[in-house]
Amino acid sequence: MKYEGFVDWILKGERGVSSNTIATVLTGSNCMSGAKMCHPYDPADFIRCARLLAQVPVFAVRINEMKEVSPQWRALVENWDAIVAAINSDMDTFGNRYPSAYDLMQKILAEAK
Repeated sequence: MKYEGFVDWILKGERGVSSNTIATVLTGSNCMSGAKMCHPYDPADFIRCARLLAQVPVFAVRINEMKEVSPQWRALVENWDAIVAAINSDMDTFGNRYPSAYDLMQKILAEAK
């Protein structure tokens, strides 16, 4: 499968453990740099994941596969659009701070346990 944009993301993308987790799961390659796979914990982590999906369109199409990684990933994927909406709303109000998105993510993650 062709991963258009993936090499550019590897070389120059804004990366974190959770976005590296997506790349590892969806490509089958180890992109973890020794870190343990995990889900996004806060809006900054989530934004890096969303940017990866924008940069590698096939990952956006396949994001539902992340539901199988953990209960937390399942909950985040199922609430993806709501989290994006909260981040966008917070951006309009608070700039680079995301209080309502953070609260929403913490609620989603707590309920996933």
